[in-house]
Amino acid sequence: MDAPTSFFFGLEKKNGQRRVIHLLLSGTGQEITEPSQIRRRAVSFYSTLYTSEYEEGETLSEGFCNGLPQVSEEANSQLEGPLTIQELQTALQGMQGRRAPGIDGLSVEFYRAYWDVLSNDLLDIFNESLASGSMPVSCRRAVITLLPKKGNLQDIKNWRPVSLLCVDYKLLSKALVTRLGRAVEQVIHRDQTYCVPGRSMVDNVLLIRDVLEVSSSLDINTGLISLDQEKAFDRVEHSFLWKVKFGFSAGFIAKIKVLYNNIESVLKFNGGLCAPFRVCRGVQQGCALSGMLYALSLEPLLNKIRSKLQGLFLPGFNGNMVLSVYADDVVVFVRDQNDIDSLVDIVREFSSASAARVNWKKSEALAVARLDVSSSETPGLTVALCRSMTLCLQQLVDAVGPELSNAQALGSLLGLHSVRVAQRILQLWSQILCPEEKRLLRLPVLLTGFFSLLTWVFNIFGIVFTESVFIMGAPDKKSNKEKWQLLNYLSGESKMAIYLSRKNRIENWKGEEAKAIWLCNIRARLWLEHRFSKHVGDLDAFKQRWCHEDIVCSVVDEDLHFAQVFKT
Repeated sequence: MDAPTSFFFGLEKKNGQRRVIHLLLSGTGQEITEPSQIRRRAVSFYSTLYTSEYEEGETLSEGFCNGLPQVSEEANSQLEGPLTIQELQTALQGMQGRRAPGIDGLSVEFYRAYWDVLSNDLLDIFNESLASGSMPVSCRRAVITLLPKKGNLQDIKNWRPVSLLCVDYKLLSKALVTRLGRAVEQVIHRDQTYCVPGRSMVDNVLLIRDVLEVSSSLDINTGLISLDQEKAFDRVEHSFLWKVKFGFSAGFIAKIKVLYNNIESVLKFNGGLCAPFRVCRGVQQGCALSGMLYALSLEPLLNKIRSKLQGLFLPGFNGNMVLSVYADDVVVFVRDQNDIDSLVDIVREFSSASAARVNWKKSEALAVARLDVSSSETPGLTVALCRSMTLCLQQLVDAVGPELSNAQALGSLLGLHSVRVAQRILQLWSQILCPEEKRLLRLPVLLTGFFSLLTWVFNIFGIVFTESVFIMGAPDKKSNKEKWQLLNYLSGESKMAIYLSRKNRIENWKGEEAKAIWLCNIRARLWLEHRFSKHVGDLDAFKQRWCHEDIVCSVVDEDLHFAQVFKT
């Protein structure tokens, strides 16, 4: 534990200041600076977020809940019965210490220290609560603390809510999780690896890697669509969740309902607590049960997708592959336009049945071989594909030409191996280049792997430098700080180019090769994003993000123009 030194308290104060919100945007986009109005805006947002939007629709719900796997009678018999001291003690031993307590201020260490005194009374309270269907107020009330996410932090949507729950509530939920873990494997498909004992996210990574490798090497049309679940855990409707029974006994479902009966939350905002508000939907992310409950609530959608989509049939794989899922990260394997249309219809129906929501603008897709997923007639999916900047490789090659430095930049942007991108570009340009040009370009292809290794080394060990020293050498004047940060962000993955030139200013670069790679990275990145913005008719957002005082680029009559310093 850190000693109570001035350094420790200074560090704690600094971390606390990072979470203080001095400005928020209203629902209409206006800036709010008054502390009381900021607080009201935050409370209003989260109270609305946790207000139910569920509308009873038996037909829609039954369409997703019918035909689901059922737990065995043996598993149900193990789920029944009152809690025991041994279950609670095992749950307490499995909890991590040194975690923020709930509203009562009692930590895991407190319960461990006084377990012999508290255990019997705690067991009686839990069994009485499960029998009566209601828990004490301290167990039903969570403290919501906000953690920053990516994006504009003036938008309250870019703060992640984390529920701080009392340890006694966590004990009960963890004991029920232990019971549920024995049966959940029977009803959750093997392609969902989240919160199922014996499964790992590594399986998802290896599967997607193998699918891409086999599809690319055999030139098989393949599409990967990653669905972005908007506020996934927070939008789980309790009414829909209780309908997704999977054959669990009424007695065990009643135990789970107790944990969500008349629950409340208190928002911790800028160091103070706000008034409590009711929580009518969402699974609390500080609760041990939340992961399994979310997986169970999502399984009806996944089950419908498996039954309606053809998926992929690849050599060496058993059966067809339709999904790879970890929590709310859903990757769908599609083979043609029919799969895409079916997926969109299923998602739309599930949204109506459960009030869940997929954000197509943040969803992403990747096409392999000749599958042109970007030609989809579905507007939302087209936006998703443009957002991922994964356009047809032929379009990329036509735009950037045969230069291998551009290939490296595109490989970095698209997440592909640089050697493979370079080889594909040479292959596609074989009808245009003369023999001498081909010979000149083949040698750099072999060296690309070595440069990729150097880039990886600099990515790993570059973190020992401070941001200003690593990027620009010596700290620059404060007036130019925004410019240097912008240039650093634009450089993307090209850490090697930054390293080779970090002791020189941009205007005085002498490392021409490093500069050329760096500039190609910028041009490729901006070209792709300009294409996306132009396609969806939102060039104003592109201008606001990149055309800052025309340092980098400008847009004239919807055409992209680079600043002089970024031209070759």
